[in-house]
This record gives sequence, C-alpha cells and structure tokens, in this order.
Amino acid sequence: MSRFLWSWPIQLTITILLFVTLALIWFLAVGSEQNLKSDSAGHLDLARLEMRQARRDAARLKQALDRYDNNRDQIRYLKDQFLTRKDERVVEISKALNDLAKTYQIGIDEVRYTSANSQNKDLELYRVEFPMQGRYRDLRNFVHDIEGSDLQLMVKQIEVEESTEYQGAVRARLSLATYFERSQP
Repeated sequence: MSRFLWSWPIQLTITILLFVTLALIWFLAVGSEQNLKSDSAGHLDLARLEMRQARRDAARLKQALDRYDNNRDQIRYLKDQFLTRKDERVVEISKALNDLAKTYQIGIDEVRYTSANSQNKDLELYRVEFPMQGRYRDLRNFVHDIEGSDLQLMVKQIEVEESTEYQGAVRARLSLATYFERSQP
C-alpha cells in the first residue's frame, strides 16, 4: 500500500503534466489552424484587392491607348488632309473671310497673302493680312468666328483704332497665320 500512496502523487503529477501537454498541443494546433484560416482569408482579400487594382489599371491603360489612337488619327488627318492641301485651303480661307465679312457687314480691303519660313524645316508659315472697318462688336465677332473655325487660322496681331470716316465704326488691321507642309522639290 505504501507503494500505492507513493505512486499516487507521482500519478497525479504525471496526469497533470499529460493534461497540460495535451492542452498545449490542442491550443497550438487549433490556434495555428485558426491563424491559417485567418491568413488564408487575408491572402484572399489581398488577392481580390490586387485584382480590382489590376482591372482599374487596365481600364486606365485602355483609355490612354484610345486617346493615343485618336490623337494619332487627328495628327494623320492634319498632316495628310490639311497641311498638304495648300491651294484648296487658301481658297477656303479666302471664301470664309469674304463670307464672314458679309455676315458682319465688315469692309475688307487689300488682302495680302505671304509665305515665310518657319522654325520647323518641314512647315511653311502662311500669313494673311488685311485692313477692315466696321462696328467694334462686329469686328470682335468676326475675329471670334475665325479663331473658332476649322481653317486652323491663328490671329497673330490685331490693331484697332477709332474710325474718322463713320460714327461708331472702328478700323482694324488683322494679321492671321496658318501652316502648310513645305513642298518637296
């Protein structure tokens, strides 16, 4: 019996140690399984966020490519259809100026057309200069319509002074410019 009493405290200690060991294993195993599940959910959320970001980046890239294609087409049109058609455009410019002058009842005299070299060796600067007379509001609308037209005319200089010939009228000198592709010999 003494042996039994003596082994009882040892048995209790061994049982407690076994229980603590099992509890520790259980805690580590279940805890790490929960951590694995948590990590998996975190990785899945991260993957979803990365996928959304990749989709947004792809959409932005597509927009940039579409803008690039559109700009390239416009540049091609400008070069192929606009800069090379000098004779046709000069006629269009003359007609448009004449039509606008009639619309706004503006008198235009002595239209001068001149060509000049531009800084770009492939382009030629073409100037159109003329004096005109009319009401200030009509001159302003005339210039506005020129700048907004499809003729790609730039107002390089405008000088306005009061007219002594007609009351309420002003005289102006307008200098316009556009570019053409330099003809190759």
